[in-house]
Amino acid sequence: NVIYKHYKNIKFDIVVALGFLHRIPDPIIFLEQISNLSNTLILEFKSYTSFFPILYYPYKSKKNKLNELNRLHLIPSIKFVKKFLSDRGFKSFKVHKDYFSNLEYKRAIVIAKK
Repeated sequence: NVIYKHYKNIKFDIVVALGFLHRIPDPIIFLEQISNLSNTLILEFKSYTSFFPILYYPYKSKKNKLNELNRLHLIPSIKFVKKFLSDRGFKSFKVHKDYFSNLEYKRAIVIAKK
């Protein structure tokens, strides 16, 4: 939030957030803030497979990998990210899904443009 306050009057060509969305306690605030910083977003995140636009809470995943900051908080479905950004004026989406890994939560890349 401190960073956003500093940059809120600046527009960037592209905002890139890799492996970040599922690691922060409030991805809604984060998405809201970055949607105001640029007309193009590139997001790579662990995604929850759902027909519905939801944020999934991985209640069974309380363990930390390397440190307490490396914990899963809320895992968005791709539909959630697209709906959230669509409601904020993003019109064009390219989605790259992970079809090959054995990860419990597959990685997704969403490129969104206004």
